[in-house]
Amino acid sequence: MAGQMGKSKIEELIEYMEKDVYGAQVVIYGLSGIGLITAVYRIRPISKFTRPSQIPDRFIKSRVPLRGTVKGIEPFGGPFIMVDHKPLINIPRLRQQDCLPIKLANVDVTNNGISWLKTVIGGKEITFIPLSKRKNYVDCIITMPEKNKEQLQIAKELVKVGFGTVHKKNDLIMTENVLEYYKSLVAAQKLAQRRRNGEWQQKLPPTLLWKLYIITEEKLRSLLPSFAIKMLNI
Repeated sequence: MAGQMGKSKIEELIEYMEKDVYGAQVVIYGLSGIGLITAVYRIRPISKFTRPSQIPDRFIKSRVPLRGTVKGIEPFGGPFIMVDHKPLINIPRLRQQDCLPIKLANVDVTNNGISWLKTVIGGKEITFIPLSKRKNYVDCIITMPEKNKEQLQIAKELVKVGFGTVHKKNDLIMTENVLEYYKSLVAAQKLAQRRRNGEWQQKLPPTLLWKLYIITEEKLRSLLPSFAIKMLNI
């Protein structure tokens, strides 16, 4: 008798659930369903983004990578890279959806850069990480897969060939990965300036010292192994 009276609330609940198995299953399935709905809502697997306002703020905060196909480059006011966003689960749509306008974060693109973008990423599938939502576009880190190579960072390559210049946007939150991205752009710009690539040919006229430097650099590139060239950034 004393043992029965000393039962805890947890023991009573377990006994009740053992007697009412169906009721326990309803509770468990109900909780599981709520959890699934919450998870689906957070990852938005079928949502197709066509406007900056549609991208959840948590995607910006968590730097969620998105995928899409570049449908064109809009030069006016941008340039804007027009992307056909592909959700995780791509379901048929009743009508043709608009493209999402995105921009390369921290980079001003030259006229030659617009042509370069059309050639390099036009019609290609890219991955873009949203950093900041504007009224008409989204600032992004954009990469593109290459066969048997690392992801090609589009902004870095554009700056390296001298078809874009770097600027720091004060309203971007400099998290570790964004800061790393920004530093890679600065390094690419220094390389473009040193080699007088693209726009830097007119901005920085060649000097005798520069010519000697380039000859030395080219000689080193022909002698050193690839890992040393990459480490020395030459």
